Amino acid sequence: MKTLYLMRHAKAAPPDSALTDHDRQLNDRGERAARRMARYLADHGLIPDHVLCSTAVRARLTLGPILDALGGETSVHYRRALYLTSPDVILEEIRSVDDHTARLLLVGHNPDTQALAVHLAADAHRPEVEAMARKFPTGALAVYHFEVDSWRDIGWGLGRIEAFVKPKALAQSD
Repeated sequence: MKTLYLMRHAKAAPPDSALTDHDRQLNDRGERAARRMARYLADHGLIPDHVLCSTAVRARLTLGPILDALGGETSVHYRRALYLTSPDVILEEIRSVDDHTARLLLVGHNPDTQALAVHLAADAHRPEVEAMARKFPTGALAVYHFEVDSWRDIGWGLGRIEAFVKPKALAQSD
């Protein structure tokens, strides 16, 4: 079985003419959300063996507190291919992960993360999937299980959604 933790980067600062979109930082709300989601992952034992993360600054800053909270030896690959791409490209990145990895965290962007999350779901009528189809907010996390032995075998409609967690729902823990 393979487990995918699919996460959208936390809330970024507004566009700034001095920075490229790729270089945008997190705003204060985004920093709090990243810490909140890091605690959630650690508290629920959602510990990836490997991470694929967009090279965009806001994605890397979202991942930072997660790596700190999880400790240990999680390998990370930063991939430019995850920045403003398509669900098909992201799926190919996932399929390229070594099969020794059982639990993968992917940190990406919208609209790609939302589209990928919806297309991976086996049951489009589950409340979590319907919620993701309406909105996949910044910092949100979708957890999927796939009944496969190889990442190459995951595909559209094969993921069993286990959770859809939004940072705002965890706000009371700040």
